[in-house]
Amino acid sequence: MSDKDNFLKYLEWRGDLSFDKSPFNCVDALIFSQLIYLNFDNLLEQPFSSQISLYNLNRNFINAGNYSERCMMGAMINEGIPGLMDQCANSKRFGKVMVCGYVSLFDRATEIQFAAATFILPDKTRVIAFRGTDDSFLGWKEDFNLSYLDVIPSQKEALIYYKKARKALKGKFILAGHSKGGSDAIYACLNSTAMEKRKITAIYNFDGPGFRQEVIDSKNFAEIRDRIYSFYPQFSVVGMIFNHDRRFEIIHSNGKSFMQHDPFSWAVSGNKFVNDIDFTDDSKYFSKAFNEWVLRLPSDEKKKFVDNLFNLCWASGKQKIAEFEKEKISSTAKILSAFSKLPSEDKKALKENMGVLFKVFMENIPLFNVFNPKNLKLRS
Repeated sequence: MSDKDNFLKYLEWRGDLSFDKSPFNCVDALIFSQLIYLNFDNLLEQPFSSQISLYNLNRNFINAGNYSERCMMGAMINEGIPGLMDQCANSKRFGKVMVCGYVSLFDRATEIQFAAATFILPDKTRVIAFRGTDDSFLGWKEDFNLSYLDVIPSQKEALIYYKKARKALKGKFILAGHSKGGSDAIYACLNSTAMEKRKITAIYNFDGPGFRQEVIDSKNFAEIRDRIYSFYPQFSVVGMIFNHDRRFEIIHSNGKSFMQHDPFSWAVSGNKFVNDIDFTDDSKYFSKAFNEWVLRLPSDEKKKFVDNLFNLCWASGKQKIAEFEKEKISSTAKILSAFSKLPSEDKKALKENMGVLFKVFMENIPLFNVFNPKNLKLRS
């Protein structure tokens, strides 16, 4: 295996090894963190007692009447995930893993985008995978809400989910998640009771946003620090939001800029990731600029900015970034028209705050180019 190989190559090389012969590792945790991005609605039942093998779940997924629709991952999630599941399902290592307890919540009124499922290994270890931010504006808004909220709805739901899983399923648990899902996993453990914490043997955080410094410095965090395994690509944006513990691995990525957030770009060798020495300068710049912005602005101003920003996104008439990209010209026109109708003080604040996010977000995510302060100036 070379530094060009990812977890698909890992499956080719090690997919025939059972968990008895090759114990659960960080690459396995990442794979489960990717599978939870799939739409399992009406294919998995919520009760933890209703379990299905990954092999049979994959068959049901492929045979679903809306299979093509389920395979549409959107602009920000890798379209190779359905193929990843198929490869896992037909491997000796993953095919007999049982899946249960699927929950998916998506509600604009309460501003929550959340999903989780439990994967049961042959030795009965339970791996709970929390879904990260999807392709929806709502999912991104929940991330941005972290700038002024101590707790977001998906974190609360992650804690509720783990408590239910622990009561229904006896034994040890591993919590894992990519992007926001990684933050959800850490939050669930942090806020569990002492007895509940003891049931968790490991928490895998893959490029998830951090926490306020007082959380990182707390006794509560210190108690679980040794069980947290955090991984970030060398160009990390999402993972550099807020503060994180100093114990982590930097992964070599073959992706460009923001697309390094996509784990399909992460280099794997054997059952480990290929490491890099340090973050890129752009990643460090964004981390410093964003976190200074968070500290500088009062919470009410951050809330107003986030609300205005995403109300403009929804003014496009679209719910997802991929939908916006399909009708970019008309969608952009609607956003700029809505911007022109904002009060002058809101326009000024929006342009000033977007300056902080411009270098990374707007150079790498087409949607956010609409909010280039130069473009907004045209509609002042």
